Amino acid sequence: MAAPNALFPEMLPAVQGGLGFPEPLTEKYAPKTLDEFVGMENVIKPLKGFAAKLSAANDIAGSRGFVFHGSSGTGKTRMAFAFAREVQGEVHHIPAQECTIETIRDLAYNCRHVPTKGAPTWEALRYHVIIVDEADLMSPAAQNACLSYLDGTNPLPNTIWIFTCNAVERFADRFLSRNMQFDFSSYGLAKGAIALLERVWKLERGQTASDSQPNFARIVKDSANNIRAALQALELELMAA
Repeated sequence: MAAPNALFPEMLPAVQGGLGFPEPLTEKYAPKTLDEFVGMENVIKPLKGFAAKLSAANDIAGSRGFVFHGSSGTGKTRMAFAFAREVQGEVHHIPAQECTIETIRDLAYNCRHVPTKGAPTWEALRYHVIIVDEADLMSPAAQNACLSYLDGTNPLPNTIWIFTCNAVERFADRFLSRNMQFDFSSYGLAKGAIALLERVWKLERGQTASDSQPNFARIVKDSANNIRAALQALELELMAA
């Protein structure tokens, strides 16, 4: 049975023979809402502002496109899922390798209908949120197919596209011009990451501040502010403790 605080229960290791693998720290302590993310105020504030406007307007009268770009481990995909929860959106999650013209056309067909799916604990869903991971690996043809639904000639109703990538250089200029860009820089994450590791360590070990602890600052530095990598390194410390 998945832990109740897992962000994506369907992604947890399968139970085999009644014995499941230990839940990775990266899943166990994954942020579920925009407010739970470490740092990233430059991303969170405008996303929350956009969500507030959606709540007031009750629709977006078409499509909006976002590009989440930055180094690995900064939470781009998780932020996209958290944003979908914030706006009560039905998520369509596809990796770039599967983002073909046929897939995009199928999505377009689905998104012209009222959102009806989603986690059973959510309230009534109001929007479609299409999350394309590693979107810079899309083919030029797939980019062009997305363009036809991002511009004003044939937009999908109440649909938000979120494209995640490490860098934007592979995107055509006209593709980028139709999407709002959010920079997931790892700069400035160290303080929040250190606090996160310390909190996780105490929760996992049940220790007080006076107990022997690893050097959290060193772990974060060695992980180059990659929070996912830092949590994995902390997990090794916990195994050895």
